[in-house]
Amino acid sequence: NAIIALILLYIPLSEIIIKLQQYILSKIVKPKIIPKLYFQGDIPEEYSTMVVIPTILDSKKRVEEMFDNLEVFYLANKSKNLYFTLLGDCTSSSKKEEEFDEEVINEGKKLIEKLNNKYPDDTFSKFNFIYRKRTWNAKENCYLGWERKRGILAQFNNFLLGNINNTFLYNSMENTKLPKIKYVITLDADTKLVLDSAKALIGAMAHILNIPVVDKIKNIVIDGYGIIQPRIGIDIEAANKSIFTKIFAGKGGMDFYSNAISDIYQDNFNEGIFTGKGIYNLEVFNNVLKDTIPENTVLSHDLLEGLYLKCGLATDIFLFDSYPSNYNSYMTRQCRWIRGDWQIIKWLTKKVKNKNGHTILNPLGELDKFKIIDNLRRSLLE
Repeated sequence: NAIIALILLYIPLSEIIIKLQQYILSKIVKPKIIPKLYFQGDIPEEYSTMVVIPTILDSKKRVEEMFDNLEVFYLANKSKNLYFTLLGDCTSSSKKEEEFDEEVINEGKKLIEKLNNKYPDDTFSKFNFIYRKRTWNAKENCYLGWERKRGILAQFNNFLLGNINNTFLYNSMENTKLPKIKYVITLDADTKLVLDSAKALIGAMAHILNIPVVDKIKNIVIDGYGIIQPRIGIDIEAANKSIFTKIFAGKGGMDFYSNAISDIYQDNFNEGIFTGKGIYNLEVFNNVLKDTIPENTVLSHDLLEGLYLKCGLATDIFLFDSYPSNYNSYMTRQCRWIRGDWQIIKWLTKKVKNKNGHTILNPLGELDKFKIIDNLRRSLLE
């Protein structure tokens, strides 16, 4: 009984101690701002960037909603050498193709044609659309998109780099001369790319002090940043959607009186935690991760990607997310996140298996492992 009581006491006590440490450190160590290049005009061609939203599509309405978002993001971040792609993932199914697949593809075709006619570009289509094939997954006993979000990004990265031919059910960029993409900004379906935030993210990645340096032996970024994560706020409309969001989401919106905020990892160790919304160096991302994570093992890949690629946290660049509007949807999201956190517990050991099934030395350092442990500890608070 005493041991059980001690374990149960450890969870809230650890949270109190860590919060206290973070408070003290935030008063001692000043917030660090990631250096950036400032682009007065358009984004230079050498920093050409693709903005992507990987999301599951199951209806015409969903496709229309996503392209409405991309149009708004374009208008808020108008520039040459900045392109937008909806990465449509397929639903899981007992069949290889569903009846609504054709409907989704036709709606996507119609909308990119409409938007590209509305906002023409001399070099390449501003708006693009991809819809994925289902493949048989023996572990899930159904047809679904290979490795879900991680898989669609990996396949898209390889396509942009010219490493593979088209592997998608529909790809508006097939048989076209692709621009040389340097960076990819990846957003969740409910993330908002606000005014000039794309330029700020690209400027941060392009700065000479932030250029990633890869350890060829460990296959891990040791200096600079392979990913930069912006500060994520809660959309003001989402924060006021229901009584639940008013209590749990906070005020929402942007605080114009603060620039960078304190973050214990960025301020003290020059790195943050990747949560799936941010900008990454396309070539480095692909080279480091292509053979790193075994298939059918990791649902929540964001933290691992940030550890391997070294994620910088730019707390002075704002993006906005929505918030679950009720308790049930909030707990569904928490359950998904917690399951994902526990799946990467294997990376706490001295040796790990890579995609090819080979056992190799774990390249992650002590701080990386602490981030994994801290996520597991926080998951027990629920």
